Amino acid sequence: KPADMAKIARIWQEGVRLMLGESTNAMKPWRTPSERIIGQNLEAAIKNADNRLIIATFASNIWRVIQIIEAAAKYDKVVFVSWRSMVNNIEIVKQLGYINVPQWFVRKVSEEINTLPDHRVVVLCTGAQGEEFAALTRISRNEDKYVHLKPGDQILMSATPIPGNEKAVITMMNDFVRHGIEVITNSNLDIHASWHAF
Repeated sequence: KPADMAKIARIWQEGVRLMLGESTNAMKPWRTPSERIIGQNLEAAIKNADNRLIIATFASNIWRVIQIIEAAAKYDKVVFVSWRSMVNNIEIVKQLGYINVPQWFVRKVSEEINTLPDHRVVVLCTGAQGEEFAALTRISRNEDKYVHLKPGDQILMSATPIPGNEKAVITMMNDFVRHGIEVITNSNLDIHASWHAF
């Protein structure tokens, strides 16, 4: 609904100069988990993955992306990055010196993905919101040029659906399940902390 400007003006006249409001998670009790906890859980998942791990998160969540890359490098796994926004953001972060891993641990997704043992492969991509042309959606339909689903692959959805995207996300997850692929979400393991306060 449109904002009640008269009410906002009245509150301002009463002496309130700034209001910080949140609505997305306002009805959820307690507080959001910290990125440190999320990073620990992602690191454990990366460490324990016996097959390929495909992780989807927001390209703009730079700290999460850094944690994933550093955890993968720690366990001698190569991160193959898919989708332009993720590739561009990682390149900027590398130039600024925020990722402290040898250059060869992070590569743009290519045919090279099939040259490594599956347990050393982490695919980092966008598309956790089920966007029609995003990397994860293409992968779920087995339409991606380089990432073809294999038995044993695991998908980590390090994001929760934005209100309105639920149907697209569920459709994408169903596509993975039809291919026999395990999908891990925040319901199974704390692998995403919302940017919206509880």
